Amino acid sequence: MQNAEEMQFPQGLGAKNPGLCGDCVHALIIESDRGSAFVRCELSFTDTRFEKYPRLPVLRCAGYAKDEERSVS
Repeated sequence: MQNAEEMQFPQGLGAKNPGLCGDCVHALIIESDRGSAFVRCELSFTDTRFEKYPRLPVLRCAGYAKDEERSVS
């Protein structure tokens, strides 16, 4: 597994690093049929403080929880 700085993000995100979303358990990378990619915050479904599709890169987030399977310690 790779940390957020080393991860290869979907083509639709370009070279944009999603910041904290890159290794957050609440983030889901959605790829469209047209090749665009978006980061969706699953916390947005239960807590209105979180945007459904946050502006990237996310540098601070009250809901951030590191996904150990997506990153290296």
